[in-house]
Amino acid sequence: MDYYLLALGLGLARHCYTDCRYYLLYDSTNAFLMAVGLVRGWRMGLLEQSWQGFLLLGGLMVLVYYAARGGMGE
Repeated sequence: MDYYLLALGLGLARHCYTDCRYYLLYDSTNAFLMAVGLVRGWRMGLLEQSWQGFLLLGGLMVLVYYAARGGMGE
């Protein structure tokens, strides 16, 4: 069983639930998904591509955070 895919699926399921119920996407869930994706890429031997995705998602999170003046939907 691929535990990384299970963790990613559960994280995305939590995102879907909180988005539909509260109209929020939690940064802690995004950080968890970024970390799991980075580790999974490293374990698969795709570290360079993994870092690119990590930095792209992290950069987009920071951009949205500052564009929303420190909060999103709260």
